[in-house]
Amino acid sequence: MNKWTKTHVVVSGLDRNQLDNLYNVIKKLSVSYPQKSPKSFKYEDLLKELGVNANKVLCSGYAEKVTQRQDGIIEWEEYRQGLDQKDVYKELASYFKGVKITYCGLDSENIPFITNDVEGLFFPHRFVVIEVLDDEKEITLINTFDELSDYISEHYGTTISSPADIPSFNQSSPHTRVSEIVLMKTQYYQPK
Repeated sequence: MNKWTKTHVVVSGLDRNQLDNLYNVIKKLSVSYPQKSPKSFKYEDLLKELGVNANKVLCSGYAEKVTQRQDGIIEWEEYRQGLDQKDVYKELASYFKGVKITYCGLDSENIPFITNDVEGLFFPHRFVVIEVLDDEKEITLINTFDELSDYISEHYGTTISSPADIPSFNQSSPHTRVSEIVLMKTQYYQPK
């Protein structure tokens, strides 16, 4: 059986009325999905509410912690088992022309590992420093390579000159606190 994964999703690119309409549909669905938090919905229910035949779309899991920011942008955390939600995003894009769905995938330990936010508008971090202190993992998100280089210099008294140096830094024995530094992957995926 596949593990559950979590993804942070941001919906933007629409005018304020469209964002409000989508948020109101989600709020309505949240009431009908009481076994989760009050701000939860199933993708299948959202597609049905928008008139999409959910049987023709691969979708699994649900969304939680739905919020609408003051600027109208909608955010939620998506939980699913195995399948990604590209078909769901594609259907939302065909219903809401111009929608931009940006995501950041998290692994089972809530460490970011993939995003389609190539511009860094919502998820600017590109490097994840994972340190182990007293058997506890500490995660530091870093936006640019220059910031990473400064962090390594300040915390470990050594330098790295390019992302190509990360694997050798990860393997070097004097830096036993650092479990690893991860360069987050970016995908150039937007539903069409």
